[in-house]
Amino acid sequence: MKTTPSKKTPTDSFVGHSDPGMRAWLTLQRAALMLMFFILFEVLNYIIFGIAAVQMVVVAITTRPITPLHKINEGLSAYMGDISGYLTCVDKHPPFPFSRLRGKRADPLPKGWPPTTTPPSE
Repeated sequence: MKTTPSKKTPTDSFVGHSDPGMRAWLTLQRAALMLMFFILFEVLNYIIFGIAAVQMVVVAITTRPITPLHKINEGLSAYMGDISGYLTCVDKHPPFPFSRLRGKRADPLPKGWPPTTTPPSE
C-alpha cells in the first residue's frame, strides 16, 4: 500500500512545526490573515450595529422587524463567529473566502470541510 505525504496548506498549524523557517513563515502568514480578519470584524461590527438601530426604529413604529434584514443579520453574525473563532485560535482554518460560508449561527460547518488530502485506504 503506497501512501503519499499530505501536502501542507496555509491553514496548517503554525505551532510546533519542526522547521524554524517554516514555522516563522506560517506564523507571519497567520498574523497577516488575523490582521485582515480583525479589520473585517470591526467593519462587520458597525454594519450589525447599524442594522440593529434600523430594526429598533422599525420595531418601535411597526411592532415587527424587517425580515430581510433579520436574515442578513443572521448570516453576518455567523460570519463574525467564524472570524472570532479564527482570531482566538479556536479554529485553525480561516473563515470565508478561505473556507465555506456558514448559513446562520446555529448551522454547523459542513462535514468534510476542509477536504482531506490523504488518499483513501484500500
